[in-house]
Amino acid sequence: MFTEDTAGLRANPQSIGLLGMEVLRRFRVIFDYSRSRIYLDSNRSFAEPFVYDVNGLKLRANGPSFSPPHVASVRDASPGSEAGIEVSDVVLEIDGKSTSGLSLEKIRKMLGRPGETHKLTISRKEKTLNTVLRTRELLN
Repeated sequence: MFTEDTAGLRANPQSIGLLGMEVLRRFRVIFDYSRSRIYLDSNRSFAEPFVYDVNGLKLRANGPSFSPPHVASVRDASPGSEAGIEVSDVVLEIDGKSTSGLSLEKIRKMLGRPGETHKLTISRKEKTLNTVLRTRELLN
């Protein structure tokens, strides 16, 4: 991830972005502290397909409990937009399971495999709605 943030945690002028675990798991990572370098040596996972996005949703969670998640953005022409999900919707349930107490990472894994169908219960402006999300691979 590259950041364009101008304030907050990711606005550090000494950093241009983050390498996530989906990238790092494909390498043996070697830290050379004496030279301030990191070496990445590809491993057997290197050639595995890299699925960037399958639902088109960016979820966030605020407050002390970080629950439930709300939709921060929805990509155009994505499974999320096709399911009628909108920015600020709150995801209450996934396949009948409450999202309360689930980490964002757990929710991303639940909704992160292509070719699956999920029933979502969402809250929008004090209304509870049900929708179906059909995941598929999306190109960045």
